[in-house]
Amino acid sequence: MVPKAIQTHFRDYMEIDKHPVIVLSSSILRFAEQCLDPEMRASFFSPRLMEAVIWFIARWSCTYLMPPEETTGSSDHLHYLQSNYSSKAWLTFFGVGNQGKLVLDIIVRISKITLVSYPGETDLQALTCYQLLYGLVQRKNISTHLVALDSWHDLTNAFANERTLFSLNAVHQRSLAQTLTLSASAMSNSEASNQYVRSLVGYMTAYLVEISSKNNLKNIAQQPDVMLLVSCLLERLRGTASASEPRTQKAIYEMGFSVMNSVLIFLEVYKHELSIFY
Repeated sequence: MVPKAIQTHFRDYMEIDKHPVIVLSSSILRFAEQCLDPEMRASFFSPRLMEAVIWFIARWSCTYLMPPEETTGSSDHLHYLQSNYSSKAWLTFFGVGNQGKLVLDIIVRISKITLVSYPGETDLQALTCYQLLYGLVQRKNISTHLVALDSWHDLTNAFANERTLFSLNAVHQRSLAQTLTLSASAMSNSEASNQYVRSLVGYMTAYLVEISSKNNLKNIAQQPDVMLLVSCLLERLRGTASASEPRTQKAIYEMGFSVMNSVLIFLEVYKHELSIFY
């Protein structure tokens, strides 16, 4: 919730785009958006700077992005806020009917950059997974719009079908899987939610079943790239399972049933590998 001191202090700013909160927020968001440009990112956006950017966006979005004051009011109240005669009109600037969806899209694109373009930066990735993305899906008024964004589907597709995110460590794999699965509850209906989860876990379950059925599994399983991949996929399964909700239980139970035998096989193969099973 926006602090009351900020809501009431700047009463003289009737033009929304001149309000100090809007000016400062917009300036920082425009600066952060520059990291999406590869040349700018390579020249200026170091991992430490990106940590500061993600920390700010995570904290800022909890308060000012689609704030409850703007999203939970009646239509008459919203119209009143948006009128230039209201000292709280600026609350609608980053709301659903104004810049909110555009800013949300930028935030998701920046999040993907931090996960893909900064391998090995565990602190940066922890901020992105635990604070920023998880914080967004926890707010129902935001997650409803989140799952409709192309940028969110790009992130989901990269997680589900590409190997670009396998550079994340185990706990971040699990956290991201949990966050993406939780977002399914914001879909329009339960069938859409379950289909989303099936798409999210389809590749990983198919791969685990395929490799666990190979005749020379014991030899293949000791290859470093296979160990890494299996470890990542198992962590993702854990994250997905931990995000089970009534709307997505069907798809998650299907996932568990399809890989149960494979997990038991891997448990036997890797019983002495604490980095995989612990």
